[in-house]
Amino acid sequence: MTRFTFIKTLVVSTLLKGNGFAYIERDNKGNATALHYIPSELVTIVPPTTIGENVIYNITGFSNSVEACNMIHILNFSYDGITGISTLSHAKNTLGLALDSESHASGFFKGGANLAGILTVQSTLTSKQKQDLKASWQTAFSPSTG
Repeated sequence: MTRFTFIKTLVVSTLLKGNGFAYIERDNKGNATALHYIPSELVTIVPPTTIGENVIYNITGFSNSVEACNMIHILNFSYDGITGISTLSHAKNTLGLALDSESHASGFFKGGANLAGILTVQSTLTSKQKQDLKASWQTAFSPSTG
């Protein structure tokens, strides 16, 4: 794989799947000797259980877990900083939230943008007190007409 193809494949995986992975092969001295693209569906991310631990990667076909220092992991959007989500999934979540907000606002304004509720009191009100309470409520919470 050429350098261009490697980087392009890593970026496409990041955008479409949320994560781009490459394994860093090292010699006995710890020097990097090769980079290997790893498809995201072959990688399981093991999050740390304590603050001092690092992320560990389990890769299908590898007998041992891989430490974070031996992986290139590019995240797309992330809600936890450990696992990325694809641009399409993030857009779906964002559009879903916008649609829900729009539906709520539409229902609110179709209802005259009025607050509704039940007022309770500890004693019996006279007819005049009831009218005053209703007028006070409408003055406070109804849209002005002026």
